[in-house]
Amino acid sequence: MKTLLFKCLILGLILTLLLGFVSDPFFKETNINSKTFNGFQEHKNNLDILIVGSSHAKVTFAPQILDSIFRTNTYNLATGGQSLISTNLILEDVLKKNKPKLVVIDLFPTLMKRPTSPVSKGAQLRVLDYAIPSIRRLKAINKIYNLKETPSVLHETIRNHDKWYEANWTLSKFDAGKKLIYEKGYVNYNKSMSKKDTEKLKNYIEEYKTFLNPETPSNIDIEAFIVNNPDLEETINILEKHDAKGLFVSAPYFPSFYRGSLNKTHKILERYLKNKNQHFIDFNALFLNLNLSLDDFWNDGHVNASGSRIVSMYLAKKIADKDYFDIENRRYFNKNFKNLNLKNNKEVKDHVFSKDYEKINEILEGNNKYIINHKFQNKIEIQRMYVHSEKQQRIILLKATNNVSIEDLKEKYFTVHLTIKKEDFHKRPKLLLGTNKNKLFFHVDGEFISLEGNNYIVLALDKKCEIETFEEIKLILKAKNDKSIIGRVLKVKL
Repeated sequence: MKTLLFKCLILGLILTLLLGFVSDPFFKETNINSKTFNGFQEHKNNLDILIVGSSHAKVTFAPQILDSIFRTNTYNLATGGQSLISTNLILEDVLKKNKPKLVVIDLFPTLMKRPTSPVSKGAQLRVLDYAIPSIRRLKAINKIYNLKETPSVLHETIRNHDKWYEANWTLSKFDAGKKLIYEKGYVNYNKSMSKKDTEKLKNYIEEYKTFLNPETPSNIDIEAFIVNNPDLEETINILEKHDAKGLFVSAPYFPSFYRGSLNKTHKILERYLKNKNQHFIDFNALFLNLNLSLDDFWNDGHVNASGSRIVSMYLAKKIADKDYFDIENRRYFNKNFKNLNLKNNKEVKDHVFSKDYEKINEILEGNNKYIINHKFQNKIEIQRMYVHSEKQQRIILLKATNNVSIEDLKEKYFTVHLTIKKEDFHKRPKLLLGTNKNKLFFHVDGEFISLEGNNYIVLALDKKCEIETFEEIKLILKAKNDKSIIGRVLKVKL
């Protein structure tokens, strides 16, 4: 019996050694992710500033710049595709054993929700593989992965033969050099955006206007946001639990200008965090204040080394302004901050709307002017109407009274009816040819612009056809929520 037990013990020991030899540590690549977490072990003592978030945080916020200004110990523990649930897991792991004086948390709207796609789920393994084994880690795994996926999450040896997750860990052959920069978890490139990407984004100034004048989120919007993004409240709770100061930020990201849903989320974040007494810096809102351009990005969502220097310098200023740290290297800071050539809000507004001002002046100098006195509502009174036709669009410019503001156009839109002359029936769009229909219809949001003390509402309509003159224009103001008519209908004979 003793011999059998001894043999079993020896066999068990051999199996354990064999399993250890082929187990997880031997399958871990030396890549950007392993270098980030292994490097943290060397710098975690006396940590002053911790940076967490996704790849947007990883390439944007440079520890070397902050440390040069404040004489601090900063580490960037962001990872590509890191969702907020993974951020919370690693954040609590760090705060249990380390006491950074400031935590910079980057909020990327699309990664605030729980991961659902295989690629997004695979990205969370970059954090889970290095998170401390705990009940919290198991709960996080349970929230993200299904039962079939869980064995691969828990054991890399099993994962090595599984295909549900994305195997591309990016930069697996890690080699910092002239093109690639690495410093205390921070990674970036000395390269520019491709011509293909710059062509797609060449009109970003036009899209930026929407970002500067967003739709105001309602209380219902904020409540829905909280329900759909429970991990943000958990982030705040973790900071409070460990008595840690947090600074929430959002790195520059071009699609935020192009997607209405992202645009709105940025404003909800601003309002929600303000209600929670948390500081928030949205670098998208500061995009032109910082003089950022296409040259400061290596793709549409990530700044290059040039853009990173600009944003990191401004982040340092905000950290000093909020009294988190005092500037220790004043000469370095003054020299580099001066080189940013920041724009004030008036300069930004003039730059963004300069094309609109030129267009309005062109329309005002045209011949198609109609003097009217019309009140859609008590707050929206119109004095003149200008009609302008271009190659691809028609513009109806309404000169409003001085008491009209952008707020008066919230949750409202216009329907426009253009009555076609009989002699122009053959020029109508194909859908109307062969019928007796004599009107073109448009649904359009009114854009508010103030110029030289005068207020204007701009209605930009698709051309639809080559007809240049019409018998009548009818404008109807409607509510967006129920499409009901608001106030009086404006009719003008042309």
